[in-house]
Amino acid sequence: MILASLNIRNIYIKSVLLLEVSAKGKPSSASNVPVNNIIVKGIHHIRNIETNQNIIAPTWADHNAQMHNVLEANDQVWEFEHLGNKIHQIKNIGTGRYLEVSAGKCANNANINTWTKSNVNHHKWFVTKQGDNVYLRPVHCDSHALDKSNGTNGNVKLWKYNKDNSNQKFKLVPIKLNTTKNVEINGVYTIQNKANKQNIISPKWDNYNVRMYRKLTATDQQWKFEHIGKGVHKIKNIGTGRYLKVPFAKCERNSNVGTWTSANANHQKWIIIKEGDSHYLRPVHCETFAIDKSSGNDANVKLWKFNVNNKNQQFDLIPVKGAKGLEDEFFIDIYPNPTTNVLYITNLNASKQVDTIVIYSLTGEVVKTITKQFDTVEAIDMSNLAKGLYMVSCKANDSTVGVFKVLKN
Repeated sequence: MILASLNIRNIYIKSVLLLEVSAKGKPSSASNVPVNNIIVKGIHHIRNIETNQNIIAPTWADHNAQMHNVLEANDQVWEFEHLGNKIHQIKNIGTGRYLEVSAGKCANNANINTWTKSNVNHHKWFVTKQGDNVYLRPVHCDSHALDKSNGTNGNVKLWKYNKDNSNQKFKLVPIKLNTTKNVEINGVYTIQNKANKQNIISPKWDNYNVRMYRKLTATDQQWKFEHIGKGVHKIKNIGTGRYLKVPFAKCERNSNVGTWTSANANHQKWIIIKEGDSHYLRPVHCETFAIDKSSGNDANVKLWKFNVNNKNQQFDLIPVKGAKGLEDEFFIDIYPNPTTNVLYITNLNASKQVDTIVIYSLTGEVVKTITKQFDTVEAIDMSNLAKGLYMVSCKANDSTVGVFKVLKN
């Protein structure tokens, strides 16, 4: 009889618990306590309350979600859209991709990244609020939550939901959408500061130090930008053959900028940001900073905290070889120039296919026309042309045209 009473009491307790949970919200299977799922709309940073770092999912990290210091960059910006029943899709503004649990896993240490669409439950999220903190829990696996991993700059993972785990505690910081964008640059340019109209130079006579100098036609003021994928660039000085870098991979204010003979590490690679008609150069290893010309004229180039309103960081990229435009239009490189017998044309943009090359004399006469689908590097025979100056027009399959002056010796 006593046992029967105990059984009835246990059933009664469970019933009360279920009723209480039903009244307050869906229970977490991780902690058997009521949760408060909320509706979120708008554009936010997702910021961990312990480290004050944001969740980012950049192209240069293969869209992997990870923690990063706060930047004015759109790949740290997330748009929350409520789909109904307190379920959300969370879209990265910088890439247009949606937050997801890789391969739909439901286990500790499952990876978090982004995907091109949001049509299944491991692409969708509950936003749970406990006190001042929010927790992001995937719909297919709401016993788990986003976890920043220990320390800073870690990969974002899935871990068993625990409202007391500071790795899982985030705040949503409403922001005004940033109009900056990452751009892909190829070709040879001078890097000219908008405020004082001086160029970045890296001369041998100054031990390859990177500094500002008055505008000259010298090749040590010319820089070849090569997009190597995922928004990342190598920047090579034409005069010296050395690559722009941050010495000793420093990431702090007033760090010197120099050049090196190779560009294999992240402190020798660059992300180019465009805001309006200004360009900003940020090292891959230290995106919170940007190249800064320093105050006044003829000063050394330094790293400084990235700020789109800082005129010392605003640069024009001016094509050296007469290309019509920047990111898309400057899609080929021509060399050697001057040439004697053979002119090589290199396609710098894989999304464009050169299909027509026309060579004109200075009087406008067409002296050579080649129409075909060109390889990445095409050799043009110039041996039968008279010495002199020619205009070489290269048209891509999307009708983009680049025109270059070439001297035949």
